[in-house]
Amino acid sequence: MILEETIKDVAKLKNEHLVEIKAFINPPEPAKVILGGVVILCLDMIKAKGGNIIMMKDPDPKAFAEKKVEDYFSTAKLYLLESPK
Repeated sequence: MILEETIKDVAKLKNEHLVEIKAFINPPEPAKVILGGVVILCLDMIKAKGGNIIMMKDPDPKAFAEKKVEDYFSTAKLYLLESPK
């Protein structure tokens, strides 16, 4: 039931929606979480394009200076939203 509803909701997405998401500089947290999941699910496709998950400096001010974390949003922008069609 949830899968069927999700498929219907995804079918409602338009190219304009994806272009708008790609334009975000700092997207809302739900968008980051969803795109993180999509990046993980599509990691084989991303690697087939010669890519990988982009790493960034940990935004947590208490983190070690050299600590890196996955930047799923930048990865999604580069590999999944490059041409939203």
